[in-house]
Amino acid sequence: MNPGNDNNKQNIGGFRCSVLFSERRVMEKETKERKDDDLLYLQEIVEELVKLSGLKRSRQTVARWLNSGEIPTVVIMGRRYVRYADLKAYVGKKN
Repeated sequence: MNPGNDNNKQNIGGFRCSVLFSERRVMEKETKERKDDDLLYLQEIVEELVKLSGLKRSRQTVARWLNSGEIPTVVIMGRRYVRYADLKAYVGKKN
C-alpha cells in the first residue's frame, strides 16, 4: 500500500480517513492538503494546531480539551477523531 495513494482512503460514517488493514492510520508527512471532512487523531491534532494558529500544546492538554467536549469529536470503533473543519472552527473561536 502506498500512503500517498487515494485508494487507501475509505469512507467511514461519511468521513474520509486513511486506514490500513491492521487498523493503523496511514500518516502522510509534511505537505498534506487537508479537506474539511478529514478525520484527525490526537497527534495530528497537536501538529495541525501549530500549523493553523501557532498554538503549541502537549498531547495531554489536547486530550483534556477532547474529553471536556471543548473540541467536538467523532468516535469510530472506539477511537476518537476530530474533523478538520471542527478543528479550524475551534482555532477561529480562540483567535
